[in-house]
Amino acid sequence: MDIDFAKYEADCARTRKENEKLLYGFAEYLEESGLKEKTIAKHCLNVDSFLDCFLLYYDAVDAAAGIDMVNEYLGDFFIRKCMWSTPAQTKQTITSLKKFYTYMAGIGKVTPEKLENLRWEIKTFSDDWIEAVRAYNEPNADDWF
Repeated sequence: MDIDFAKYEADCARTRKENEKLLYGFAEYLEESGLKEKTIAKHCLNVDSFLDCFLLYYDAVDAAAGIDMVNEYLGDFFIRKCMWSTPAQTKQTITSLKKFYTYMAGIGKVTPEKLENLRWEIKTFSDDWIEAVRAYNEPNADDWF
């Protein structure tokens, strides 16, 4: 299988520009909701990691399509590839992604049905993601008891 690396790079560059616009709009949305600058920066950083690291890791996946990949991100990639992954950071990232996709639904980039599916996924799997991060970071923690 031949990989057209130049096409992949061009697609990623185009997607990064779109992501930058989305993140700018997301920051404005968060500001309008009354969040403080520091909190907005954290949410944007969390979402940027998802958009520009994970969604562009294997292919140039746009933000709208990424709504279907949150479980893959938080249940695997985030745990193994993001050295800052902790249970607390996982909770924060879940909140950031939920807020981001609520914003995306508000501007018509994802359907209300997709947003509802994401909310169900978060409700169903968030405890599993948090426990997986804890277990990954502390593989022998149970040996201490």
